[in-house]
Amino acid sequence: MFVFNGSALLSYRDKQGYSERMIAGTVDPLLMREHQTQFKILHFTLTPPGPALSPSAYSLAVYLKASPRVSISACEAVTKTLWNLTKSSVFLLRVEVRPDVYFLTNLDFPVIFPFRADLRLPDKTEFELAPYAVCGLTQRHQDVRCGGRENRGHEAVK
Repeated sequence: MFVFNGSALLSYRDKQGYSERMIAGTVDPLLMREHQTQFKILHFTLTPPGPALSPSAYSLAVYLKASPRVSISACEAVTKTLWNLTKSSVFLLRVEVRPDVYFLTNLDFPVIFPFRADLRLPDKTEFELAPYAVCGLTQRHQDVRCGGRENRGHEAVK
């Protein structure tokens, strides 16, 4: 269950397959919109600080699915929005965006994403050529740093 801004969405998989149900509110709490791009929160990982860091130095990784296209500027904008929502709670924020649910190189993202209607894995070319964007920032350096490959097929760093 994911709850945000008065809305709650229950997602589950059972013998009949994948289902979603709004439990409270009318707006899907997993959806965000920036720069004509809709983002869906797929997964997030909150990591406690290691022994050399202060007790409040949590890091947050957020994985988003973008539609209709992946753009670095939209990823930057959604990162700023997420930072404004979480900056009092986290020291480091990393946001990763793809047009699909195949964050296969990330150890903290499920290889087979359970909240998907079909559980098909992409082939190597489909995975490697897909556009993606990654942005991050910290409390110490609050400028957003981004990189990735937009739909046009070229690599970019901002």
